[in-house]
Amino acid sequence: MSRVALEKRQKLVLIVDDDPDMVKSLERLLSTNGFDYISFRSIEMFSRHQDFKSALCVLMDINLAGVSGLDVGRRLRQEGIFTPIIFMSGNDNSASRAAAAEVGSLAYLTKPFSCGPLIDLLEKTWNEQRPERLRLR
Repeated sequence: MSRVALEKRQKLVLIVDDDPDMVKSLERLLSTNGFDYISFRSIEMFSRHQDFKSALCVLMDINLAGVSGLDVGRRLRQEGIFTPIIFMSGNDNSASRAAAAEVGSLAYLTKPFSCGPLIDLLEKTWNEQRPERLRLR
């Protein structure tokens, strides 16, 4: 698990992807644009994570080794964790898109995707959540 700037976690994105190159690219993109991150390269690592209140969102691959990111998203919702989820998939299909919408995803990105729209979405989410975060302090 990679950790960056844990003292200042207001713009924290949780990355869940088992592709090391994708994780590295996302880490670079996020840090360059002022976001902190914690990366999980397996569902086992992610399942041990407890602090979802500090996270802006979860950026999760749908096709993880041995498990569906969609199932993980459903489990989070069943456990009362409603941190926004952005699903990513290299195998786009209407069934996955529908399932992601059912889970209540913030967005569905097909790999490879453009960086600009992802950063715009994260900034928009940050700006919408910021007043709530300030009240919680």
